[in-house]
Amino acid sequence: MDISLEVDDEESLRMLYRWLRDDEIRRTVPVTLIPTPPRPGEMGAAFEIISAVVSNGIALGGLLVAVASWRGSRPRPPRVRIRHRDTVVELDGSPDEIRRVVDALDPPPANPPATNPPPANPPATNPPAGNPEPTRNADPDPAPDPE
Repeated sequence: MDISLEVDDEESLRMLYRWLRDDEIRRTVPVTLIPTPPRPGEMGAAFEIISAVVSNGIALGGLLVAVASWRGSRPRPPRVRIRHRDTVVELDGSPDEIRRVVDALDPPPANPPATNPPPANPPATNPPAGNPEPTRNADPDPAPDPE
């Protein structure tokens, strides 16, 4: 899943990028600065977003926790917008907010699998011990009992 991180100013964006490159999240989530073409009259390209590729909801949660930690380390935390396709959310860093963002960007399946599905072939049941069923004689005309 491709995620874009947007911050209001380029200096904050670069600081967040360095934070993510130094964080443990870098092992599971590659991040890249994406330049934008220079505007008329500008000398060079500016960096506008951080691109991250996450493989699952757990990696996304880890990325969001790293972003929230960075925001928490700032004296005046800048706004961080997270974008996936047409979904854009702003992160404030609370645990509830992180869960909401993960659910918005990586929703659970509509019909999640049962946690304990019934067995395909139920085990055979054995008769209770101690009271065996009486055996029947296979002979249709049993011999009379001698008296």
